[in-house]
Amino acid sequence: MLIKKKYVQADHELPYLFHAPKQAGHETAGWPLVLFLHGAGERGTDLTKVTDHGFAMKMTEPDYQEAPFIFVAPQCAEDSYWTEELQIVSDLLEEIMVSYPVDERRIYLTGLSMGAIGSWHLALKYPNRFAAMVPVCGSITLPAHRLEEFPQILAKDDIWKQLHVLKDLPIWAFHGEADDVVPVDETAEIIDFLKQFNDHVQLTIYPEVGHDSWVPAFEDPRLYAWLFKQGR
Repeated sequence: MLIKKKYVQADHELPYLFHAPKQAGHETAGWPLVLFLHGAGERGTDLTKVTDHGFAMKMTEPDYQEAPFIFVAPQCAEDSYWTEELQIVSDLLEEIMVSYPVDERRIYLTGLSMGAIGSWHLALKYPNRFAAMVPVCGSITLPAHRLEEFPQILAKDDIWKQLHVLKDLPIWAFHGEADDVVPVDETAEIIDFLKQFNDHVQLTIYPEVGHDSWVPAFEDPRLYAWLFKQGR
């Protein structure tokens, strides 16, 4: 069951949805943890919006009410972007790892659209933290208007110079072939580049599917079977 919580750091608040197995409060054995980053449309102050799509929607289904893993889904502010929230997201994750018996070898990162962009950047910043990553319909570069507003964000060439830090991270990316919001080309380009030095990356492209490739991706049982097999 998802619980509404809030992480407070100085004057910065990060609301989030949280799930932990009932046994997690009584056992010392580590539990897998999934960190999910939502898309741009779910920003704001209404936490229920986070469950509109993707893994968070999956967590509202009856079969997932007693899911045997810890699940964390923070909500980005309306005027912000995940690339501007990486530090507080990381701090939230650290807080949960202190408060709950998390298996640090099995921490998984996933996100869709803006959340996939955030996932790429979070993985680049903390490449040794995650056991696997699943970016859905998101590029690694920011939209042009965000780059103009936040010139400190690395340009594409600078980002690509850092991709070697992901050489040991299993990645399964998903994208719609007909995506007119975030074109599939860059995801394909990234995956092809990573394959030069990472044997654990793959890309699924859905023919005739637009930006909402999160629908078939998060409905695919193979994704979950693959994800929870990964470990550092």
